[in-house]
Amino acid sequence: MQIGQSITLDFILKNTMKLIAKQNDINSRYLLATLKNNRQSVIIPENSIATLNITRVDGEKKCYRALISNNIVSAFLSDWAVDLEGIITCDVSIIENNEKLTTMPFKIEIVKACCTSDDIEDATSEEIMTQIINMLETYSQDTEHIAEIDAEIDKLKRKIVFDTIRIEKNDWIFENGKYHYTVLNDDVSSNTYIIANEISDILYYADIQSYNGSYTITASELPTEAVNLLLIFLRGNE
Repeated sequence: MQIGQSITLDFILKNTMKLIAKQNDINSRYLLATLKNNRQSVIIPENSIATLNITRVDGEKKCYRALISNNIVSAFLSDWAVDLEGIITCDVSIIENNEKLTTMPFKIEIVKACCTSDDIEDATSEEIMTQIINMLETYSQDTEHIAEIDAEIDKLKRKIVFDTIRIEKNDWIFENGKYHYTVLNDDVSSNTYIIANEISDILYYADIQSYNGSYTITASELPTEAVNLLLIFLRGNE
């Protein structure tokens, strides 16, 4: 289950609204930000990139790619963002060509969970990932049993820790006969696997390269719908 919180952010005026999220919630809370300039509506340029920038209570900072749709910026709160109890400070940046414009900051209170990550059994392993990939490879063309296969894959995914990045069809960039998309500055490691959630084809036809904490996905075909890419964290091997 996922829930969203709406917020209006201004590039000039200070934001006094404080949002609330729960510690240890994973892939379930997202923000919907409407951007203003001195309370006046702004049009986000078509080819721009949006990022959600977060400073956590321990001083660590991360920047996450956000989506732009119907002039609204949407972004999930990652498991890293809600890992620690306390106040996180955030803002949203709009990047276009060599220009970057950032909103005034806002705060989110991460309310302490009844149990912490340390209390939850960590069942993440390469064996689970191997099972998922083998299932996709073996049954990718088995349309008769797709519901049963999805159910089994969902059971396996519950045993691993992941973030979801949603890529809309129009966000892919077409260059040199292929489609490209870059996931910016995500909390990934050399032991992270990326698979497709909604369109299994992307697993087989995509080339994924990492550079300085970012991932560039190159696909041979344009996905016919949006894709949820799962970033799988193998904690035991980091």
